[in-house]
Amino acid sequence: GLRVSLSVVRKIVSFGAPLVVAESSWFLMTGSTVYFIGHYAGLEDVATYTLGYKLAFIVGIVLVLPLQLAFPPFVYSNLDSPDVKVSASRALTYYVFAFTECALGLLSISRLMVGVMAPEAYASAGITLAFVLPAVGFYGLDNFGKTLLHIKRRSGITGAIAFFAGLASLGLNFLLVPRFGVAGAVVAVNVSTGMAALGSLIAGLRFFPIRLELWRIAV
Repeated sequence: GLRVSLSVVRKIVSFGAPLVVAESSWFLMTGSTVYFIGHYAGLEDVATYTLGYKLAFIVGIVLVLPLQLAFPPFVYSNLDSPDVKVSASRALTYYVFAFTECALGLLSISRLMVGVMAPEAYASAGITLAFVLPAVGFYGLDNFGKTLLHIKRRSGITGAIAFFAGLASLGLNFLLVPRFGVAGAVVAVNVSTGMAALGSLIAGLRFFPIRLELWRIAV
C-alpha cells in the first residue's frame, strides 16, 4: 500500500526548514542590494552593479556551483574512510587555489568583456566586478562550512548564521548605499557574505574538525 510516514516527514521538515531560511538569506544578501541602489542611487547604477556582479559570478558558474554539487556527496559517502578529513582539508586548500586562478583569469579579460557587452558609460562595471569577487568566493567557502555542519545534522546552526548575516546585509545596505551608492553596496555584500561563510566554517570546524592548511592558503 501507499502511506505517508509522519515521523519521516517530521525529520525532513526539521532538517530542511533551516536550509530554506539559509538559502533565502543568501538570496537576500546578494539580491537586496539592487533594490537599495535603485531606490537611493538610480537605475544607471543598478545596471552598472548588476553587470559587474553577473560577470563576477562567471567564477561561480565555473567553480563554485560544481563544487557545491560535488563536495558534499564526496564527503558524506566517505565518512567511514580514515582519510576523509585529510581529503576535505585539501579540497578546501585547492578551492582557494582554483578560485584565485579563476578570479585572476576573469580580471585579466574583464575590461574586454565589459567593452563588448555594454556601452562605454558602463565601463565602471569592470571595477565593480573586481570588488564583488570576494562575495562569490565566500559563497563557495560557505558550502564547506555547511557540509561539515550537516555531517552532524546541525542544519539549525546553518539557518541561524545565514539569517543573522541577512539581517546584517539589510542594515549595511540601509546605512551605506544612500551615502556611497555602488561602493556602499559592494561593502555590504562582501561583509554580509563573509560573515555567513566564516561563521559556517568556524561552526563546522567545531563539530567536525579538519586541519586547515593555513600557510598554503595564505600563500
